[in-house]
Amino acid sequence: MFVEEIKGSSTELFKEVSAFLNDEELEKYQSFSNESRKREWLFVRQLLKQNLGNKYSPIFYSATGKPNILGYNISISHSKNWVAILLSKDKKVAIDIQLISPSIKRIASKFISQEEKNGLKAASEEVFTTIWSAKEVLFKLHEIGQLDFKSQLKYFHLKWGYLGSY
Repeated sequence: MFVEEIKGSSTELFKEVSAFLNDEELEKYQSFSNESRKREWLFVRQLLKQNLGNKYSPIFYSATGKPNILGYNISISHSKNWVAILLSKDKKVAIDIQLISPSIKRIASKFISQEEKNGLKAASEEVFTTIWSAKEVLFKLHEIGQLDFKSQLKYFHLKWGYLGSY
């Protein structure tokens, strides 16, 4: 697992990774207009190359958008200026990182059902972020695409104070 802060501009990162990008990756990169997206995308590849060395291969995506890399199961997450990558040769993996922010409460209705919300009246941003992140990880693990976070992924509060999901 790698979790690192993104360093460098897209121009600087591109100089470091362009030599090992294939034509399809170059085309994908050139389709991005957002500077943050460019930096995330390039930094993921730089981080993989640094850590995998000659075992690095280009990332390709399934029909549901799941990233794949030859020889590994991979999960990628980014939040603001941070990137997380989880790799395994033999296990399915999923990772999610999130910046804790008050805005999570404003969008909670997109991923928390009314039934769930009833038990969260005084919940903090950390709790809402944890629920979002847990549901995001489950979404990535299941690889089925159109999954409704509100109706198909529910959290439950365990009596000793930990959050779980099913």
